[in-house]
Amino acid sequence: MIRFPYLVIIILLSASSAAFSTFAYSQSISSKDLAQYFELSGVNSLLHSVPEQLQSMRLDAVEEYGENSPDVKVLNGLIKAWQYPMIQRQLASVIEESVTEEQLSALIHWQKSTLALQFKNKDLVTTQEQFEQDFIKFINRLPLSLPDKEQVVLINDLIDAKQIVDGMVDLTLSVSRPVMLALVETESAKRDGLTVELVEQQLLELEQLLVEDLSEQIALLSYYLYKDVSRQDLADYTKFYQSDLGQLELAILNKVLHQSIALWQTYYEEVSYNILLSRTWSGK
Repeated sequence: MIRFPYLVIIILLSASSAAFSTFAYSQSISSKDLAQYFELSGVNSLLHSVPEQLQSMRLDAVEEYGENSPDVKVLNGLIKAWQYPMIQRQLASVIEESVTEEQLSALIHWQKSTLALQFKNKDLVTTQEQFEQDFIKFINRLPLSLPDKEQVVLINDLIDAKQIVDGMVDLTLSVSRPVMLALVETESAKRDGLTVELVEQQLLELEQLLVEDLSEQIALLSYYLYKDVSRQDLADYTKFYQSDLGQLELAILNKVLHQSIALWQTYYEEVSYNILLSRTWSGK
């Protein structure tokens, strides 16, 4: 089974993706409101999760290939290319053109609502020191530890409404693809016969594994986190994400993910070109 940091899964529980329909609103939205929404909705957490994953990949590469290996140098470039302040500013401009002032106000109101805060507080359980030990106990006691059947159905409806599994798969593949394609150019990749075509095949296989693995992991984590939430609250929370406003929120978060990855790839191309240029100039 593929294991993912609980933090990353929680980010997707709070901020999941959906298909985005293009909007074109020309207006002035308060930068303060945008910043507030980015923080409340989990956009900032989502953006911060990418360099955290890259740093983890880098540590693995250092351990396997050494600090001065081509693989590590590529990952250093990818980390450097994740220019958070610039990406955040660009995203703010994109989102400003995607929602009306009234819609943004309604989304902020939702994020501050008692119901939304209840689920955010449930998600924060994963940050507690005792969480991993308690969750393992929950797993070891299956199926006795599961909520009753009606509760399970309601939690599954919530997972489906927020498209959490699709969002997590999308995030993982969106981050993995640029990294793997960048690593294709390293000496170790060429030695191992790694090509762009092979990378694309591996990504397809990874997608299939992710869907199976994450469906189980997210379901079990959600059963654990939301087992004591009232049925009415579960139904109301799910209903929001089935509404037009809830779908808009998911669409915004999807666009944030894909725009940030596109910007990151652009910045990486600039970083890698400058590195190549400096090596050529120095004769190395």
